[in-house]
Amino acid sequence: MKAPGLAGIVVCALGLGACAGGGSVKTAWQDVVKRCAASTLNGKKILFFGPSNGVGSGSVWRIDGEGVYRLRYDLKHMPKPQDFYADFTPTSCDGKSTKNFKGGFNASLGETPLTAEAKAQIDRARTVSAKANSVAWVPVAEGPYDSYIKANAASDVSKDLMTGSRYVLTRAFKVSGFETKITFDSKTAVSAKAALPAGSVIPSSLGGGLDVSWSETGELTLKSQGDFFIAGEFQQYKPDGFASGASTVLGEKVDIAPAAKAARD
Repeated sequence: MKAPGLAGIVVCALGLGACAGGGSVKTAWQDVVKRCAASTLNGKKILFFGPSNGVGSGSVWRIDGEGVYRLRYDLKHMPKPQDFYADFTPTSCDGKSTKNFKGGFNASLGETPLTAEAKAQIDRARTVSAKANSVAWVPVAEGPYDSYIKANAASDVSKDLMTGSRYVLTRAFKVSGFETKITFDSKTAVSAKAALPAGSVIPSSLGGGLDVSWSETGELTLKSQGDFFIAGEFQQYKPDGFASGASTVLGEKVDIAPAAKAARD
């Protein structure tokens, strides 16, 4: 998809490899966060990129000639300390689980290296539900961010931003306390427990990992160990700081479309 106007779009979760099903992934997460008061992934300037630990507020991107969003530096690659966040207040979710997570389950878990056997077992699940304890928009404070870039003027990140053609994720949507519950019939549960043993940890872009536990009734729970980001807003960065008028970056409110792409350089 080209980027004239750069209006609100959905992109593939970083590292998922293909855009097929991008709409269902976004829909699955929208269904999770709709349980949180006043939360939304729709609206002007909102880009959904899928769950990621490192792609949060302050990360640096470019837009190539084909309108593809390419990540230049995520937070793991940027100098510490990163004291450029503005205050924010998490919004609690009501604790109810979505019942529509199954269709986008595998892709919705981001960079989660399930074994072929574990994936096969989850594909045989009867139900998959998911919830978050809280969500929050985490903003960058422009002044501290400018000071951060100047203080690290010799870094590759600062030099890259000084080209004047880069974009900063100035507000990222953070999910906290995420867990998904998966039920099986009694026969499938036996093989699923062997593929996903209780007490194990699945490496994932959802908060650093997913803790595996089983109930006595054979319900599987995967719980994130930490927080992660799933969407955000951009603003162009110039040699003298943030460009004025964030609305000129991603345009006006439009329907979210599933065809755009995100990629790492």
